[in-house]
Amino acid sequence: MENALQSEAVTKFNDYFVSQWLENTNTQFMWNAHGARHRTISLAEAWHKRLNNEMGKKKPKMLQFLDILKKEAEYIDWKLRNFKFDISLKMRTRTHNKMIKN
Repeated sequence: MENALQSEAVTKFNDYFVSQWLENTNTQFMWNAHGARHRTISLAEAWHKRLNNEMGKKKPKMLQFLDILKKEAEYIDWKLRNFKFDISLKMRTRTHNKMIKN
């Protein structure tokens, strides 16, 4: 910050930023994902990213899209059954994709 423009507006903004986002422990959970299991703001965002990765392109064909949604539903059902019976879940890997494809 030594090279930053020195003006009252910049100083006010810097003071606000430091107090609101860096020193305020009540808001750190909003931006600091260190050590967190889910490193995105929302699980919906993570799910959307996973779907996009599965599709491999921005505009998949309708049948491909429906097939991916069906496989995702099967995976979620499997995950919920394991959770219900307290079976430890490992992070999703490429072997998961092979399991779903078969």
